[in-house]
Amino acid sequence: MQNVLVRVYSSSGRPVSGARVNVYVYQFLAYGYVPEQYTDSDGEAEFDLDVDNGAEISISVDGSERVGRGRIRGSYRIES
Repeated sequence: MQNVLVRVYSSSGRPVSGARVNVYVYQFLAYGYVPEQYTDSDGEAEFDLDVDNGAEISISVDGSERVGRGRIRGSYRIES
């Protein structure tokens, strides 16, 4: 299990509440979307991913890809 925390901020540095965050998982013999989450009042959305070692993800916010495919990190800060 891999925990991923996505923090979404406005260009002025304020947390964005209600942003739709999608995570797409790429792993050996399997891939697909994880159920979307919406950011809370702190601009955070948290995902618990059941992934294999070596899995990769990409992240979209409100339908726009913000993090391209790459190795999974524990947290991401995204400016919307």
